Amino acid sequence: MKTKALIMLCLLLGIGFTQLSAQIPPPSNGKETGTVSYLISNVYWQPIVCNGEVVDNLEGTATWHVVYKWEKGVAVWNRQHGFEVDVHSTNPPYEQFKLSESDKGDELNGIVTWHYNLIGNYGSHYIGTSSYDWINDIWVNGRTICAGEKK
Repeated sequence: MKTKALIMLCLLLGIGFTQLSAQIPPPSNGKETGTVSYLISNVYWQPIVCNGEVVDNLEGTATWHVVYKWEKGVAVWNRQHGFEVDVHSTNPPYEQFKLSESDKGDELNGIVTWHYNLIGNYGSHYIGTSSYDWINDIWVNGRTICAGEKK
């Protein structure tokens, strides 16, 4: 189960971030340097790892505010903040979650790191950070605090 969850996460993030950077053109200010800001809605998927075990998988949709920084026609970094989120557990009792998430992408080194706060309507509460290296296809669950319990 852990392997499937990690493979799926890597696949979705890898596809999402490589396509995102390929689709966003540099600023049209003649110098190809500056920032581009936009909104995007897409699939949200997050495994919840507590004490080294995948205890839940969350999925849904989210709208993101994204800012890309360009220098000399090359994407350098991006920042994303999720809002308008519909995220739920894939396991009974199918808890609904409020999400606050902030992502930082290092376009030059291929690393995205996200910080999340998920509050469920049945009392689950997950606060954590994770990273994904899309160049080397490595996912790292940095730290998750698993508070509350499903009722």
